[in-house]
Amino acid sequence: MDANFQTKYVDAPGHGNASDLHLSFEDAADRLASVGGNSDYLGYSMGGRLSLAAAIRNPGICSRLVLISASPGIASEDERMLRRESDELLADTLVRSGDIGEFVDNWLSGPLFQGLTHSDDQRASRLSNTPDGLASSLRLAGTGAQQSLWDRLGELKIPVLFLAGELDAKFTDIALRMSAAIGKNSKVRIVAGAGHALHLEQPEAAASEVLNFLETSRNP
Repeated sequence: MDANFQTKYVDAPGHGNASDLHLSFEDAADRLASVGGNSDYLGYSMGGRLSLAAAIRNPGICSRLVLISASPGIASEDERMLRRESDELLADTLVRSGDIGEFVDNWLSGPLFQGLTHSDDQRASRLSNTPDGLASSLRLAGTGAQQSLWDRLGELKIPVLFLAGELDAKFTDIALRMSAAIGKNSKVRIVAGAGHALHLEQPEAAASEVLNFLETSRNP
């Protein structure tokens, strides 16, 4: 396979080199579109939500879309409210403690990351984030703050690949439901022996699926 693709890596607002950038979810998605330009988009988890929103909110800018362990948000307003309250509490705790190490360790100890080991959990890079940046991201761009995109999935007319881990039942179900809502231009691939962070747990299998999709799909 020809893997000669140009890539551009973008830090989400509140993360990495964009830790001082505080944007709403929708503004962050539009910012991603302006930085990424006309291209294929690939995102994991929150990055997947942003990539999906960028493609829907900016028609024509995304040629093909790869979403890894991602969702279109929470459909129920009541559930979104509960998530906003939970994220606000977490953000307050993080800012008060100022302990990014404790936050990262608690985050990685959650059920979504049980498949990771100390050698592949990217803890060191996660520690480069700041309490204020992550708190801002939780408050402004968490799934509680995001308007659901479930009812807009049918607007996508481009090839879409959903990747989910075999051991991640929740996001496997979400991927299948999203694909069904989009229709014939989308496909789902389940990565064996992987959970939520499948690109870290099974990187070769995940990369193979992405490359195969990019080399065989065409924008209709």
